[in-house]
Amino acid sequence: MRTTFLLSATLAAAVAGMMMAGCGNAVDMGPGGTMQSALQGHTWLSEGADVAPLLAGPPFNNVKITAAFNPDNSYDVVGTDKDNKVINYKGTYTTMESGVPGIVTIKLTQTLPTPTVADGMYQIDTSVTPPRLIYEVVQTQPTNGLQPPTADKGFGSTIYNGKPIATLIQKFSRQ
Repeated sequence: MRTTFLLSATLAAAVAGMMMAGCGNAVDMGPGGTMQSALQGHTWLSEGADVAPLLAGPPFNNVKITAAFNPDNSYDVVGTDKDNKVINYKGTYTTMESGVPGIVTIKLTQTLPTPTVADGMYQIDTSVTPPRLIYEVVQTQPTNGLQPPTADKGFGSTIYNGKPIATLIQKFSRQ
């Protein structure tokens, strides 16, 4: 369960400053000229205060999360906790324009360490150096009571037990 929820939240992992996400920051259109391609081919690092609050606290205690979204639509994520224990996550992802400028929806199908599916969204801000990835995803299969965020409601719109929670917003810096 820890592993399953970690990815959901990890890559979810809850990304970002709600305020930053909706403020019209410059958006990286990537090598393919789209927001979807902007995610690919880079390593993204989240550490310290950038780690989503839910992932930084017990039982996960993550201090660092590194994510690579590969051009073949596979991903590799490494979560490191406060005791320097490392967990590797692997799977595939698909992206689609959300209808909200600058926000892209993402679906992750994790194969390792356990099979899960997570849904959410991201935005890339290039008005800062290095560019920042704002990311919020949650596990949707197997179900765990979380409803994924929606672009029209913005970052922090994940629902748990009928209430929005903002503890899955994750920030990453492009390396």
